[in-house]
Amino acid sequence: MSYMLRRFPKTIYVLAAIFFVWSVGNSFWELRITNLYGSLEGVVAYSKSKALFQASLDSVFLLTSGVMIDVLIRILDKLTANTDRTAE
Repeated sequence: MSYMLRRFPKTIYVLAAIFFVWSVGNSFWELRITNLYGSLEGVVAYSKSKALFQASLDSVFLLTSGVMIDVLIRILDKLTANTDRTAE
């Protein structure tokens, strides 16, 4: 199996962290711009909560995908190791 494919789960973990920070940053920046036009305290608090929830949900999905790929690679390694051992 290629080196890049083995590194792919770690890449997904890093991307999940980057996307989380980026998503929260974009949402908070949008709220800051929106809040310039008036006082919307309740709406801002709700929107911040919603932004954190959505960013967390997306990051958990990416992390879970990375873990699944990592587990599948490990299972494939064990299967090929067993096949090599029985072939000898």
